[in-house]
Amino acid sequence: MPTTTWNLPQYFYDSLTDPRIDADIATWLPITREFADRYRGKIKTFTAPEEVLEYYEYSETLSMVGKKTMHYLSYLSSLDTQDTEVQKKLGELEYLGIQLAELTLFVSQEWKELGADSIRNFSESPLLVAYKNDLVQQADTVQYLLGEDVELALTKKSRALGIFGLHEELRSSFEFPWTDEK
Repeated sequence: MPTTTWNLPQYFYDSLTDPRIDADIATWLPITREFADRYRGKIKTFTAPEEVLEYYEYSETLSMVGKKTMHYLSYLSSLDTQDTEVQKKLGELEYLGIQLAELTLFVSQEWKELGADSIRNFSESPLLVAYKNDLVQQADTVQYLLGEDVELALTKKSRALGIFGLHEELRSSFEFPWTDEK
């Protein structure tokens, strides 16, 4: 059976130990904090399509920060699902993702405060044609959002129960002591 091979270094990193991976990951938290500082309290006050366009363009830049690393690790994992070093790194990133989610939790809440009607009005702007589908989806779903305090509690609970435990498990040696004692 033929094996799959990709030239990952051509587009991503030389190896899992490439220092550029950790350097790229180190930018995620500061960039997300900058985004939060820039937009907290502003989304709910958008009145002009230009403001929404600037938000989307900045948001796209933010989302690109982690994609290179995540794609690389995903491809490595696809090539060898049993590679524990790749799984450890993915666990670390999942843990970091929860931290980033906590920082940006305000975004959906502010869209909710802005209101479905305002969001739909923005979706009709010729300036925002590239974002129309996202805006319509936002308008359709804001009514179902839980309060920010509830969302934060759920995020923290997932961190405490699921991801953090998985992250720690993946960092462990996978050795389980065995005794005959009952």
